[in-house]
Amino acid sequence: MTPEIAANNSGSRLYLYREMTFPSSKGNSMQITTQIKGDVAVIHLSGKFDGGKDCEKIQTKITDYITEGRRKFVLSFLLIRFITSCGLGKLIAIHQEVNECGGRVILCNLERRPLSVIYTARLYEVFEVRKSLGQALDEFQSVKTGS
Repeated sequence: MTPEIAANNSGSRLYLYREMTFPSSKGNSMQITTQIKGDVAVIHLSGKFDGGKDCEKIQTKITDYITEGRRKFVLSFLLIRFITSCGLGKLIAIHQEVNECGGRVILCNLERRPLSVIYTARLYEVFEVRKSLGQALDEFQSVKTGS
């Protein structure tokens, strides 16, 4: 698949978009769209976050980004309706991999059910969670500028 390059409204920055769909064994699929915003890799997710092969593809993509030198990641769960325990395990593995290389992962756009799973499992102590993509990106920007 050929990457698509698009400029933002001001035309000053270019963002790279790649869309990949990976079918799962249960007939549903997770759609994964990646977007580069400055030095942050944003991974937009939709579908089921069940820890299966689709989640392995996300971890592989993050590993590829780490190899490229990226250390800042946002996982946007806007269209994820639920997360299974296996999905939580994969999230923890992703967090550990990024953390070991000195990177950072922020979760955002969690709907009520996935957010309640994160809180019930007390993973809010492990993951940084922000309400929106804008807040997550601002968090990286504030660290960069020191404010």
